[in-house]
Amino acid sequence: MKRKISPYTDSDQCLGVFASVEAASSAREKYISLIESGQLADPWAKQAYHTVSLRSDVCVVSSIPLRDVASAVHKVYVVSSVSEAFGQTVREFVAICGSEESASRSVAELEAQESDFPLSGEYQLFELGALRASAVGA
Repeated sequence: MKRKISPYTDSDQCLGVFASVEAASSAREKYISLIESGQLADPWAKQAYHTVSLRSDVCVVSSIPLRDVASAVHKVYVVSSVSEAFGQTVREFVAICGSEESASRSVAELEAQESDFPLSGEYQLFELGALRASAVGA
């Protein structure tokens, strides 16, 4: 699940990795409810060149490739590419890996690709099924 952020403010944020679309959809509703009720402050309430809409900006993503993820895994690594140009930072989530070794290989493959703009690869550990209400980039 991710939160779209204006690239002029920050980059898209990973809010969590879930075992099913249904679980992610439930977590999405919980996240939106926490912010709308005031139980959670929204660090991205104001963004440059973007009208914030939680219902549009928080989305379930089910198309990210899985690498070496066993069904019994409780922790995963989310790999993302980050490029910066013209005052914008763009993050794309490119893989979910079951091991740090697999995530590290994915980052190396990303960084070996040619790009029109400076690009770096990053990975971050996530607990499967846990909502990160204070999201950070992957």
